[in-house]
Formats: sequence, C-alpha cells, structure tokens
Amino acid sequence: MKKVVFLIIILAFIFSKEVISADDKIQAYFDYAIFNSVENEPFIETYLSIVGESVIFKFNENKKYQASVEIVILFKQGGKIIDFRKYNLLSPEISDTLEAKPTFIDQQRISLPNGIYNLEFEISDNNKKSYKQKYNDIITISLPKNEISFSDIQFIEKYSANSQINKFSKSGYDLVPFVSNFYPKSINKLIFYCEIYYSNKIFTKNEKYLCKYFIESYETNVILSEFNRFQKKEAKTTNVVIGEFVIDNLSTGNYNLVVQIRNSKNEIVVEKKSFFQRSNPGVALNLNDINSLNLENSFVKEITNVETLNEYINCLYPISTPKERQFSENVVAKNNIEYMQKYFHDFWTKRNSIAPEQEWKIYKEIVDLVNKSYSTQIKMGYETDRGRIYLQYGTPNSIEVFHHEPDSYPYEIWHYHQVNVQTNCFFLFYNPHLMGKEFWLLHSNVIGEYNNPEYEGSLSKRSDSYEIDILDR
Repeated sequence: MKKVVFLIIILAFIFSKEVISADDKIQAYFDYAIFNSVENEPFIETYLSIVGESVIFKFNENKKYQASVEIVILFKQGGKIIDFRKYNLLSPEISDTLEAKPTFIDQQRISLPNGIYNLEFEISDNNKKSYKQKYNDIITISLPKNEISFSDIQFIEKYSANSQINKFSKSGYDLVPFVSNFYPKSINKLIFYCEIYYSNKIFTKNEKYLCKYFIESYETNVILSEFNRFQKKEAKTTNVVIGEFVIDNLSTGNYNLVVQIRNSKNEIVVEKKSFFQRSNPGVALNLNDINSLNLENSFVKEITNVETLNEYINCLYPISTPKERQFSENVVAKNNIEYMQKYFHDFWTKRNSIAPEQEWKIYKEIVDLVNKSYSTQIKMGYETDRGRIYLQYGTPNSIEVFHHEPDSYPYEIWHYHQVNVQTNCFFLFYNPHLMGKEFWLLHSNVIGEYNNPEYEGSLSKRSDSYEIDILDR
C-alpha cells in the first residue's frame, strides 16, 4: 500500500505523515506512487517536500543564501540493493536569511519490476550533518501485464498542460505533487491524478466506458453525495484521470478517495482507493435532521430506558465516524429519550436501510462478547483499547500473547491480514500496571491509529514510565 510518511499526531484520530518533527531536525514529507510505462514496465515515483525553515541556508558563490540536502533512496530485496539514488537537492536562492525560507520539492522516477521491496530513505542537511533522518518501508509493486488496472492515486497541488517535458511531466501534463494526505482548513481543493491501463482489453476499441470517482467515509464506506463525479473514457492502452473537488464544506474526518471503472451494466470492473484526512473546524455537521424522523413501528420504540439508550449509543463509538462521535455526545448530554431514540434509529438506518434492527442485533452480540472479555472494574469492554479495536476492525487473524516476559511489561500483538485498503496490519497492546486485565494500545501501523516509533523503549519495564506513556497519547 502506498502511504505518506507522517510521524506526528495532528489530531486525535489523524495519523500524520511528517518524516521528522524535532526542532533540530529536518521537517520533510515523503510519499510515493506506482505507475506503468509505455513499455509496460512499472516504475515508482518518489515525492519529497522539505520545509525551508527546518534546514540551514548558507551564503553561496552567487552571493545568495541557499540550502542543500543529501538524499539517499535504496530499494532492496533479501538484503541486496536492486536500485538506489544518491543526490544533493538545492533549495531556491534567497537574498537574506531574514526572508521567509521557501519550501522546496523533488520528484524521482525509478523503474522497478513487479515484486516486494524494502525501501530505505535517508535525508541529511549538508550544512549541518547532525540534521539527519531515516525512514523504512515495505512496498509491493504489482501491475499486471495486459490486464485492466489502476496506477496509484497521486494527490497533486496543481496541474497544467506542459510545453516542455521535465521531471514533473506525465502524459502531457506538468503535475506539482501535493506531498501529504492531510488537508487543513487553509486548502479548499483536492486534486488527484491516476492512470487506467488496458481498458481496451475489457471494452471494445473506441468504446466509451464510465470512470466514477467520489469521496467516502473511511469508517463506514458511505459515499458523500456532494463529492461524487464521473468521466466518460474511450477504451485505450492508457487513460488519464484528473479530477478535483472543492472541499470547503468537507467536515473534519477520515476519508477515502475512490476511483472506479464501471461497465454498461453499472458493475464495478476495478477500483482504487486512497486514504486522506481533513481538518475543517467550524463546518456544520452534515447529519440528517433527526428531529424530523418518524419512529412509528421502529424497533427503537421498545427501548424506553434512558440509561440503556445511553449505553447503547456509547457502545457505537468504535464504529462511528468522527462527526457521529461528536454529534452523539450532544445527543447523550440532552438526556432526552425521544431524541436518543431518533439518533439510534438514524445510525442503524444509515448502515442498513432495509434491516436496521438486524444490523444492530448482530453488532450487539459482538459488544456483549467484548464486554465479557475486556471489561474492568471501572470500564465496559467497548471502552477499553482492545474492545474498541475488536469492534472497529473485527476479529484479529491471530493474537500473540506475551504476559510473562522478564524484560517487558505484559503485551499482546494483534495481527490483521487487511484493514480497509491496508494489508499486514498490527496492534500492540501492553499493561504497564502489571496488574488487572486492561491493556492499552501502545503502537500500530494502521492509518489513523496511535503510532509510536519509540514503542520498544516504552515496552521495557521502567517503574515510572507507564503514567507518562499513557498520558502522552
């Protein structure tokens, strides 16, 4: 899975992708995307954005100030270097160090055959060698030959028809990469680029087909109707898709950008998803006006106890969207049974409009199991980290238990083959109290979850560490 490197928590539920964050280190953003060439050979594009204020500018021979960083990118298989890049990247020149130091970007294109690779990335400041950072990842290149497929989705800042080919050029366009999947309030437009390969193997020559693209909730996969577009394409060896959305009204949350190819029966032939995050404080929640709902003959009319409804709504937290979580807090605070009933009914109708009661009963069985397994003296099971993860992502494919290690706190590792569009996922829970049955989430590689690069140190037994570790989250 393609991902941007982000190691800071920007919001409680947002997994940041900044390579480094300390004041004495380079602030940079790194991303990559996989495409196919006209020769039917895959290649990877790497994108790098460096914050000018985080590097040293020095006086150069042109009597200007300029930054210089060294980049090393390695691709390995079984410890063997398959390909690499090592080069110096120069910033734009400035006349005075009191000026704002510009952010500068770079893009590299490297041909690699299908396969699994260890990616090693290192960046260092040539003007202060202590400013250095490394990043490692496992990437999979798997573009089928002569079969319809998508490239990765590339987020871009802007694009234009090119008059002269350069390193930012593809398919007749100059594409300025947006090296992040986090869209703050200051950015009001999401633009993307991707390629469709060998649509002519599915559709007849010159036949028109539909390319649909939209934004969906990351948690529920519900399509946002306001952000739903399509383009008609003519079957070719390679089709280019450039799409954009004005996101002024897109509320804070986690989302997928989805691109689909559909046939004449409106059936999905192939699709691609890319995760992104939006921070947009102040945008009104776009939930249905639950006050207008009619509860006659609804299953929620049978739930007449306020405390019961309160608990039922609270246990929805793991499977709720960020805006639903915010909205539900207001619902519970009102302590109005009719209002709570309407919210509860609306929640399940959104997930199964035909059989909302059945959908709730299925979930309730899992909640009961979680409560039985993970409840403590002060918390229901669904309120614990393990309970939330179980409800949100389902039963782990495997669990490794380490409750009696001599040099570490008791811990567990939950493995999932796939979480949404992400594969090879894990969650590491630990018990720093050395008592009771509650385990806190210490580290995960899942997008949107708590990511702690220093988890190994936190896992080691230290008499005074657990309070800091937990509070820091």
